[in-house]
Amino acid sequence: LAALARVDCRLLPVELSFARAMTELEAGRIDVVPGVLPNPERERYARFSLPGVATRNLVFLRSDLGQRITTLDELRASELRVGLERGTAYRAELKARITRPGMERRLEEATSLEGLLRMLQMQRIDAFVADEYSTAFLSQQLGLASAVKASTIVIDNEAPVFAFSRRNVAPELVERFTAALDALRRDGTLKRLETRFLTAPPPARR
Repeated sequence: LAALARVDCRLLPVELSFARAMTELEAGRIDVVPGVLPNPERERYARFSLPGVATRNLVFLRSDLGQRITTLDELRASELRVGLERGTAYRAELKARITRPGMERRLEEATSLEGLLRMLQMQRIDAFVADEYSTAFLSQQLGLASAVKASTIVIDNEAPVFAFSRRNVAPELVERFTAALDALRRDGTLKRLETRFLTAPPPARR
């Protein structure tokens, strides 16, 4: 928001699941999506800003599980039902890494992080993959913090970017936004915003 304000852009928030947001961005019906991991497929329809704050995508488990899972190999060898969010960059790779022949049906998909948390609450799944800070924040908002625990399995640790629609947003505006984001980083504003908004710790590891 602070970077957009510096380039005189007015934000009109639209609440969508991540998968739907990327579909709308590709179609040119929305202009920008934050928190995106760039890849060649998305580059067809999106222009990317500089990376922001690096966060981890972790495997989260039901807190009442007695089974201890510390590696992807252990997860793959288990009978646990795993939830994935549609549209995420890690989805296809992770499905290949944790699925073994005959066990494809153990994977469940949801359209949002809230959907994954609700599925975990109802014990429809035993684990899911998501961003550590988003999970900490939303699980607290939904009153589900005690139902989920973070494992030590890190799926990735990349810095997401802002993705701008190639249909609607000129490269010059993306360059101005990137310069504004860099200025926020250099003058300390970005660090203060990180401290203010990324204060919720991930659910405790057990």
